[in-house]
Amino acid sequence: MRHNPHVGPSPLVALTLALLALGLAGCSGSAAAANSWPGLSADGQLVYVAFNQAVHALDPSSGTERWRFPAEAERNAAFFAAPTPTGDGHVIVGSYDKKIYSLDSSDGSVTWTFEGASNRIVGPAAVAGDLVLVPSSEGVLYALRLASGVQVWSFQAAEALWAEPLAAGGRVFIASLDHHIYALDAETGAEIWRQDLGAAVAGGPVLADGHLLVGTLGRGLQALDPATGDVIWTFATEGWVWGIPTIHLGMALFGDVNGVVYAVDVSQGSQVWRIQLDGAITASPAVEGDMLYLPTEAGTVYARRAGTGDPEWQIPLGGKLLSDPILTGDKLLVASLGGESLVTSLDPQSGATRWAFQPTQ
Repeated sequence: MRHNPHVGPSPLVALTLALLALGLAGCSGSAAAANSWPGLSADGQLVYVAFNQAVHALDPSSGTERWRFPAEAERNAAFFAAPTPTGDGHVIVGSYDKKIYSLDSSDGSVTWTFEGASNRIVGPAAVAGDLVLVPSSEGVLYALRLASGVQVWSFQAAEALWAEPLAAGGRVFIASLDHHIYALDAETGAEIWRQDLGAAVAGGPVLADGHLLVGTLGRGLQALDPATGDVIWTFATEGWVWGIPTIHLGMALFGDVNGVVYAVDVSQGSQVWRIQLDGAITASPAVEGDMLYLPTEAGTVYARRAGTGDPEWQIPLGGKLLSDPILTGDKLLVASLGGESLVTSLDPQSGATRWAFQPTQ
């Protein structure tokens, strides 16, 4: 049965949206965190996973925990967004306690803390030169000095910012739940243009072949002119698009919460292929070579040929797989909500498990 292209999300995603909205309105940090999903990232030296009341740094070869932040659980310090490695030995994490932390990646010690936000940090930060760009749930984008955390500028949108900012060409692009995407001057934060997309945006934009691509919660995938914000084309999807499209050989690869994976020609906005998976997709695909990797809410990890969508392997891991998978070295890392392990390292060629990590209390 073909679904209406503007239907809402799966029950889990709808519940998550409701819980997050409740959390943004002021429920306790620990209560909201219990209903978030893990944020996963890596920098080549360590794997980072933010979940509930801690950020864990893991050895990528073994899954052994190197450190956690904070060392002892704090009631209001809970984490949702994927940590952001800075490239200079630090990692940026935002918290439900309305704080932004810069941690030393060697031991997890705090190098600076920004306490100027008035609501929770849900979206991941981005690094642009000597700035850290942090989206917040009060709708403010903060630009902080990378070395010190001192605020340089801020920009106020009408609703919450859950999307990761994109910095390119002297501009910062940020999407909001207020249905708009904004282009800002990277040095000053001044608005250059805004475009109403007709639907909220929870995932960040990506640049490809002169197009700014962004998935929406109700209006499919849209391509904008990055210079003006004008809409170039719109590709209708069956369900909401939560993740950031991944670009491969001129195609935008992404999934929706109805479990459909799409390959769309970036220049034309036309479908190249599509496949149906077993559950909602909120993650952005990981791609290496001609292989595409995607997890689903149903707990399955899929490996498919990026050029055609043809199957390679699939493995049921259990739990709900809602976070972006990470390729680092020769490993595919997947985070699970409610599974036997918080993070599982898989062989990208076969899907065989190499190690699994579950935090100790």
